[in-house]
Amino acid sequence: MAVVCTPTLEDQGVDKKTANLVRKLAALEPTELNAVVARDKTLAATQREKRAAELEKRLERPGAKYRVIYAAPPGRTRRGRDQALR
Repeated sequence: MAVVCTPTLEDQGVDKKTANLVRKLAALEPTELNAVVARDKTLAATQREKRAAELEKRLERPGAKYRVIYAAPPGRTRRGRDQALR
């Protein structure tokens, strides 16, 4: 039985930083990639926009009655002291 060894990035002369950059570029849409290549946008700005759009999409709640989450401030204890002052 022959053992098949797949070459590593190091064997091919690619360092970790370059490999990471290529992975990030490969994850972009073609229009986003073209903007980065043309230097119209930076990779960081493109990733930031992509993350913001994904977050906005996750936070959408179709059919939600209220779009606000209210967190009440700490109340008073039985002794009448504010819990925040402890």
